[in-house]
Amino acid sequence: MSVERKQGRFMGLSYDCAKARAPYESPRINPAADQAGVPDEDDGEDPREALKRTIRAWIEADEAEKAERAIDVTPASEPVVIEVKPNPNPDDEGIDGELA
Repeated sequence: MSVERKQGRFMGLSYDCAKARAPYESPRINPAADQAGVPDEDDGEDPREALKRTIRAWIEADEAEKAERAIDVTPASEPVVIEVKPNPNPDDEGIDGELA
């Protein structure tokens, strides 16, 4: 028997034992005990496909968030003229850092 098959059988047995023990455990000790009567929604689903689906959804959400935060760089229809007024410094005597 291969190692992978032994590991799979062991994990399956561990899961079955935990599932059978859960109704008798305190919810304070084991939060999964509250869900003992709830059917497992992942039964029969390929874990790799579930992981791929989760990753795809995360990537799509990340791209949507990036698109939402993107800056609009389309140019304006007409250029806007900005008028710059010089603000003279009262302490400036016309010297630009030169020694006389």
